[in-house]
Amino acid sequence: MNILDRQRAAVDHAILHGKHLYVIPCGEFVKIGISKQPEKRWQSLRQANPLLEATLYTSDLLPFPTKVERAIHGELDRYLWSEDPSREWFRFPGVLAVEIAKKAVDEHLRTWLRWVRVDSAMNEEQA
Repeated sequence: MNILDRQRAAVDHAILHGKHLYVIPCGEFVKIGISKQPEKRWQSLRQANPLLEATLYTSDLLPFPTKVERAIHGELDRYLWSEDPSREWFRFPGVLAVEIAKKAVDEHLRTWLRWVRVDSAMNEEQA
């Protein structure tokens, strides 16, 4: 398999299994999660909580999205609002959470793209 085939396979994987990272501010709280359809997720949350702000921040489709979500949750762990870590609500300013999310997504994509290139280059050397 050549480099182009490997990159196509990686992109196909992201399309089939990828999700978007989303950040939803709500007053002094922020919700950070992943979803295939973040707009629908946001709408369902707004129906349950009319105090949610009318702003949704979302990333492009991400490969292996749980890795970047875990990294952000780990960084904000001490601000977790609930004892239940699956709740994804943090007592943290939304603007700062968006910046942390952007940096985490950028790092995740750089690492992932580097992995694709390294893995592809190794396969070509072995051929």
